[in-house]
Amino acid sequence: MEVYFTTSTLGVNENKQNCRLIVNTIEDLGHELTLKWIKLATDVKEPLKGREANPKQIFKENLDALMQADVAIFEITHLSGGLGYQIAYSLAKGISTLCLYKEGTSYKNLSNFLPGIASDSLTLEKYGESTLKSVLVKYIAEQEKETLIKFNFIANKEIKNYIEWASEKAKVSKSKCLRDLITKEIIRKDEGYQKRSNTGYI
Repeated sequence: MEVYFTTSTLGVNENKQNCRLIVNTIEDLGHELTLKWIKLATDVKEPLKGREANPKQIFKENLDALMQADVAIFEITHLSGGLGYQIAYSLAKGISTLCLYKEGTSYKNLSNFLPGIASDSLTLEKYGESTLKSVLVKYIAEQEKETLIKFNFIANKEIKNYIEWASEKAKVSKSKCLRDLITKEIIRKDEGYQKRSNTGYI
């Protein structure tokens, strides 16, 4: 899977060891990071003091990387406005989203808003020094069961225009929009396929 992982600038400075463990765990499990800056910022051999880029470039880089991801992981012990925006964006696009925070951190210190979000895509998990890796391994294993298979789809202009319109209307990615349409309008209504696959949709 492709995994997006980030935290706030304060978070990576104050929580470098745990951020590095998250990076290592993701890669040790055989998954790919779509955003590399946390990995570079926590590299003891060649630490990154800060990305030499303007805010517009950082914004584009982060959102492009987020849209490539199957799963998004955020360390939110030191929550920031930018981090909150990325979490909201991830959820709006239907990306499976894990928000991690240290034991002893109260919801008040995080956000009164975040715990109230009703989304099947959002998981909030607290962790301790000894449990961080197991929390990650468990979550990623659960997401692997829902791993999406990528393939090329060639569409004509009318189909392209419709998918763009429908995804914008539903406020989801074009890929998710197409998956939802196929599931709801084709798979669940095709009795022959239902009998063959025994999916239980009907």
